[in-house]
Amino acid sequence: MVILISGVIYSCGSPSNQSNNQSTASEKKSSMPSLLNTKWQLEIADDCINYYLFKADSSSIYYSCETEDISYGKYFVKEDTLYIHEFVTDRDSLLSPVESEHRSEQAKYKLIIKDDKLKHVERWSYRASKDIWTKDDSPFGDNLLFERVK
Repeated sequence: MVILISGVIYSCGSPSNQSNNQSTASEKKSSMPSLLNTKWQLEIADDCINYYLFKADSSSIYYSCETEDISYGKYFVKEDTLYIHEFVTDRDSLLSPVESEHRSEQAKYKLIIKDDKLKHVERWSYRASKDIWTKDDSPFGDNLLFERVK
C-alpha cells in the first residue's frame, strides 16, 4: 500500500508531468501574437487612418485621424487579452500633474485578437474628481477592427 501511494505521489511530481503543465500555460500565452514593435491600423475613410504602435518597452501610441490626437500609454498581455492604459496625449503638458484639469482623460482598454485583427472589447474612463474608474457603455462595432501592417 505504501509503495502504491509513493508511486502515485512520485508520478504526480515527475518532471514530464510538470513540463506538460508548463507547455499548457505557454500555449495559453501564445494565443496572442507578439505585439513588440508592431503597427495596427483601421481605415476610417480614404485619407483617414487610426493606428496603434506597440513598442518593446511596453509603451503604446494611439493616433486618431479624426481628432489628430496622439495618446501615449502602457500595455500588457494576459493570456489572450491585451490591456492598454492611456494616460497622456500630445496636447497635455507634461509639467501638469496627472490629476490636473489640463490633462486629457485617462482611459483603459481591453482588446482581443480575432481572426488576426485587433478588436476593442471594453473601455474604462477615469474621473479624477471622484477618483474612480467607470466602464463606458458604448459598444464597439464588429467592423472596427485594426489590421496588423508591420
